[in-house]
Amino acid sequence: MDIFRLNSREMRALLGTSSNSSSKDKGETLESGVFEVTYNQVLTEYGQDIAESLLEYIRTTRMKS
Repeated sequence: MDIFRLNSREMRALLGTSSNSSSKDKGETLESGVFEVTYNQVLTEYGQDIAESLLEYIRTTRMKS
């Protein structure tokens, strides 16, 4: 299972994809400004397109080849 650690800017962008989203109950806050969400949470809440886009974003920005 993929787990994403998002900073505040990334989490705001993700929450902005859903007009009825609120910031509470959206992932676990690990430390100030860092949120942890699973691929399945994103898939369920926002749909496959957003989940796959987030996965690709994480792969290109965080994972070294």
